[in-house]
Amino acid sequence: MTIEDRIISNAALFSEKTALIINGVEYSYKDLFCYIEKAEKYLSSYKINRQERVVLLCERSIHYIACYFALHRLDLIVVPIDEKASVQTFASVCRNVCPVLVIGSATTRGCGYRLVSYQAIFDGCHGAESAEDYSCSMSFHSDDIADIMFTSGTTGTPKGVVLTHKNLFTSTVSISDSIGNNSYDIEVLALPISHSFGMGRLRSALYVGSTVILYNGFTDIKGLFSAIEKYRATGFSMVPAAWRIISKLSGKRIAQFSSQLRYIEMGSARLSLEEKQELLALFPTTKLKMHYGLTEASRSLFMEFHTEPLCSIGMPVKNVSVKIFDGNNKELKEGEIGEICVKGPHVTKGYYGDPAATEAAFVGDYFKTGDLGYMKSGYYYLTGRLKDMINVGGEKVSAAEVEETALTYPGVSECACIGIEDSILGEHLKLFVVTSTGDVSIDGLRIFLSERLESYKIPQEYQVIGSLPRTENGKIKKYLLH
Repeated sequence: MTIEDRIISNAALFSEKTALIINGVEYSYKDLFCYIEKAEKYLSSYKINRQERVVLLCERSIHYIACYFALHRLDLIVVPIDEKASVQTFASVCRNVCPVLVIGSATTRGCGYRLVSYQAIFDGCHGAESAEDYSCSMSFHSDDIADIMFTSGTTGTPKGVVLTHKNLFTSTVSISDSIGNNSYDIEVLALPISHSFGMGRLRSALYVGSTVILYNGFTDIKGLFSAIEKYRATGFSMVPAAWRIISKLSGKRIAQFSSQLRYIEMGSARLSLEEKQELLALFPTTKLKMHYGLTEASRSLFMEFHTEPLCSIGMPVKNVSVKIFDGNNKELKEGEIGEICVKGPHVTKGYYGDPAATEAAFVGDYFKTGDLGYMKSGYYYLTGRLKDMINVGGEKVSAAEVEETALTYPGVSECACIGIEDSILGEHLKLFVVTSTGDVSIDGLRIFLSERLESYKIPQEYQVIGSLPRTENGKIKKYLLH
């Protein structure tokens, strides 16, 4: 069984039911299947060998979603890249995976690879017209690779997380079961669908046969509330940074939907105890679920606000095992702090083309999350992190990537990037710079970085200092920077 199987089954069971609403246009499950089949027929004409890699530029459209599932049906590997990704990120991913095809809009840069536009795919083919066409002849193995999703590593070099069809299916079932999704749900999805959180929500909704309203982010709060009201949404998902924006711009007005929203899923970053208590007060009857997860291991734990310790990250989901290991890979006892490691059918096989990183990421079958924590009475608690990552509004930023880019700017001899507590984003970036000439333009450096990195990777604060504090072996003492 695959997610694609379920979509086809849903198209046969309730073909006229609305699957997606995008920019006010409604697409039924029959429509979705037709688009998937159109893409599948068109792309099959390229005679691409199974398990080849295809880069898919993510946009909030039926075209992107249909191509995503069609590529899976052809046993091809999807490499999603956000349409707003920098040229450098796009080129880096393509160099890593050497795609046989790049799919995007008519204006997509091909970077030297064969390019096909969404327009060409959907203008030139015809899909199924009747329920008799709802069939599936997939014969690939569940351990075949479905997706390679890139996430920044501690070295600053993006790593391709390998996810199999088994990974995607088991995580989808786990998410649906943990949230309690059903075919009657109507969810407003404002998260990016090029990332693990948003795509996980989309797959789960389509798996159970519910309706998804794709909405473009959280900046237009009035429009977001209008969508929740207009479509009588029963579900919603957001990162903590989005909640802070909603709270700041609208106060407690979102509470008007407390009796309407059946569930809210949150994740990707920490929420303070005060914020959790505020949500509890605003949504006394809504199921409030906070997940702990990462691209490599989807949602591994869930915490329910109403019934579980608010300071915890919850308990492992079904079929997931969590252990705490010390620096010598020895399992620790209850209450002892170490690295949180997870095992389950949802966990990645490793990093694409990087056996060394893959080997370093596991203790036996347990994936090392890089986060520090402990277990008490069955619940797990976070205390810190090992990996040098900064969480900016739910986006994971490698400090090393920012530093390596800044070091290529003329006059910058040394630098260090840290996270500063931010009431909205959770954290924002601050860059400490040591100059070789003494007259580096901070405005020029900011522009330089903005031309090479995504917007969320651009530091908000800059400080020129004489030298960086270091240990005896030359490592920067970042804990002394603030």
